[in-house]
Amino acid sequence: MAFLPPTRFARLTVIAGVLRELFLLVTAAKVGRYLVLAAVTLSVI
Repeated sequence: MAFLPPTRFARLTVIAGVLRELFLLVTAAKVGRYLVLAAVTLSVI
């Protein structure tokens, strides 16, 4: 029983880290797509 809280905390930390990485990846993908669209638009103009 004494080892339960640290394990749960570690698991939550890992899950939070994974979620943050996924969020950063999604954000980077969106920003990259907008940068590509802007570059294409500027090159067309």
